[in-house]
Amino acid sequence: MQPSQRPQVPPFPDLALLGVLALGLGLRLGWILLVPNEQFSDFKWYDEAARHLAAHGELRYDTEYGIYRAWFPPGWPFFLSLFYRLVGPVPDLVKAVNLVLAVVTILLTVRIGTRLWGRRAGLWGGGFLAALPGQVAYVSTSNYEVFLAALVTAALTLLLETDWAAASSRSGRLHALGVLLAWMAMTRPLLVLLPLVAAWYLRTVTKPRHALVLGAVLAAYVGAASLGWMTRNLAVLGEPVLFSTNGGYNFWHGNHPNATGRAMQPPNVPDPRLNPHTLRNEVSINRAGYRYGLEYVREQPLRFIAMIPTRIYYLYYTDTMGVYLSFLRAPMKAPTPLEPLRSSPLPEQIAFRSYLLVMLLALAGIALSRARLPGERLLLAFVLYSTFWTAITFGQDRYHVPLMPIFCAFAGLAASRVSMRQR
Repeated sequence: MQPSQRPQVPPFPDLALLGVLALGLGLRLGWILLVPNEQFSDFKWYDEAARHLAAHGELRYDTEYGIYRAWFPPGWPFFLSLFYRLVGPVPDLVKAVNLVLAVVTILLTVRIGTRLWGRRAGLWGGGFLAALPGQVAYVSTSNYEVFLAALVTAALTLLLETDWAAASSRSGRLHALGVLLAWMAMTRPLLVLLPLVAAWYLRTVTKPRHALVLGAVLAAYVGAASLGWMTRNLAVLGEPVLFSTNGGYNFWHGNHPNATGRAMQPPNVPDPRLNPHTLRNEVSINRAGYRYGLEYVREQPLRFIAMIPTRIYYLYYTDTMGVYLSFLRAPMKAPTPLEPLRSSPLPEQIAFRSYLLVMLLALAGIALSRARLPGERLLLAFVLYSTFWTAITFGQDRYHVPLMPIFCAFAGLAASRVSMRQR
């Protein structure tokens, strides 16, 4: 069928977009109200760090191993602390912040899909992200996933919607994009090389010289954030650590004799090669993690390579960690009406099956797109970039949360094609 002969789909009214946003807002607000969970483990450390930073101007983490000054990256605690500064130590403030960030992410997912494949695809993609149970559950946790997903979609929207060949339209947006990329690196340091991905994309939509200049500006923002935080760590820790001291531990986590390719609890043994936490000092843990991890890779290069598929598998194999960490395993402040479900396999089954459906549609959407458009290649490049780092460390399904808007956008493309054929 020629393009002119294809049936014309009438544009969706704004009411449809409002419906998608209302769906995402309603499901997440309902989850917050029905599941009065408390924060624990890493989530509690992030939240308490933001509160302490707002009250005392000092970033620190009160961990079970002692007070650490740079154990986690600073991007999320700094952002969250802004709200604690404004309204004070309000209980569950992080959930309200996550609620707003999640709705913004859904809106931007709609815009990304609309920009690439049309309004119907955009609405389908936003609808998938709005309704996915595994994604809804993260609104109740104080970890950085929801925040990073918002940063990712904002950066991708800027890249896709800006006419980078026109000097008049790129100045302010370029600096906004630089700030977003810098904050992304401060939130998850493995994203520090994203300016290279952005420059590669810009090379396809503008002149090579312009792309080089634009990429250099973006790299300068990320470089300034990196240098600034390394200087802070040098002053506080006595060592110029890049953003956080858990980088070495994370690398060791995927590369040691007991590594499984996924998150695991180190054995309670005194040998730091098997449990770096025995060193207690965060700088020592960071150094030892890199040293022992690299030693293991050199000693067992074939096992390092053989573990790559396993690590990637655990990155994508399910979408239930948010449900576990906010509901199934989380302590509750008060009785929840959903208490009977905490001992039932139903929440995990619903989260997994809905995720599986969306991911199958996403694969179909990727196949349909064939990566013909620069924007499609940009989305896939971001997925591949993020997957690469998992392939050399370890996989955990919460690490794919910032990628879910991309997968939902591709799933929206597939769903829109199916819905058009059924008309």
